[in-house]
Amino acid sequence: MIWNIKLDNKSKKYPVFSKRCFWEQDHTKLNYDKGKRYIITRVISYGSQDDHIELFKYYGWNTIKEEVIQIKYLNKKILNFLGVLFEINIKKFRAYNNRSFF
Repeated sequence: MIWNIKLDNKSKKYPVFSKRCFWEQDHTKLNYDKGKRYIITRVISYGSQDDHIELFKYYGWNTIKEEVIQIKYLNKKILNFLGVLFEINIKKFRAYNNRSFF
């Protein structure tokens, strides 16, 4: 793992992300369980390193890994970054197979 993040699943409080991740909506109304793919997509695509750390603290490595593989649309740079981060061939990503990266 690249970041040394202490995971504390006992006291799972909602993360606080920068406004640039959810600029068009009230982030306090997000459903962190039902909308996890949406939240992960937005934070991975638009978030800062601090946002990414909050994301990993809340959802954990394995959940994020499973979700990013299923994301339909990803920027090519982000797709390559995620491939390196999770040590996955980018051809296994849904976004790559859809050729929907921009």
